[in-house]
Amino acid sequence: MLQRFLFSGILFLTLLSSATGQQLLEPSNTFSHKKIAEFRLVDGTVLKARLREMTFKKGLINSMEVKDTLGNMRKLWAREVQSMYLPPSGMDKFTRSMDRTFDAQKWDSEEVKDTMIREGYVFFEQVKVEINDKPTFVLVQLLNPHFSKHIRIYHDPYASETMRFGVAGITVAGGEDTSYYVLKPGGEPMAERIQRRNYRKKFEALWNDCPSLMKRKDGSIYWSDFIPDAYQYHKCK
Repeated sequence: MLQRFLFSGILFLTLLSSATGQQLLEPSNTFSHKKIAEFRLVDGTVLKARLREMTFKKGLINSMEVKDTLGNMRKLWAREVQSMYLPPSGMDKFTRSMDRTFDAQKWDSEEVKDTMIREGYVFFEQVKVEINDKPTFVLVQLLNPHFSKHIRIYHDPYASETMRFGVAGITVAGGEDTSYYVLKPGGEPMAERIQRRNYRKKFEALWNDCPSLMKRKDGSIYWSDFIPDAYQYHKCK
């Protein structure tokens, strides 16, 4: 009875969190070794395989060991992968199922497969960012696949979070990344790191081609509005 009560509470709070306007998908950290993943390499090759192991270097994806559909093992370096769809596992899968509240009729991305995202897959792509003043190509998760045609928001592996709360030791709601990588397709080739502490300073440069957002440039600008602002920018275009 207690377990059923706790699960119902988790479900309710998770749905409440999604229903209150959360526009970005939750970052996933664990992935299934049983379900087929899809990798598009920089040379154009598409590889379907099961992810066996993933290694990291300074918090960034460094390499992956995969097993293809013929049973062959292969090591993929992050620099070889242009994009990939990975199936989440465990609680990550449950959380993502609660997060998919976007309108299927308003999918605007031609580069991201909506069917795979709706099935729960996590989409990563290779993006150029600046780390320690050095341009670097990294594989990062796209958090707004459903409105990414004009603005792409990526998970920052180094982002800290505001406080979350949980039930029975399981995190179910709250929490807000304090930075993201942001890229405008067709604009600067390097994604920019937008942080909570510099959002006001970056506001005008980030949204200057959206008149409705520019009406606020001299007014109240809060980090908590970043996601709604990004969605409004998407609607602007």
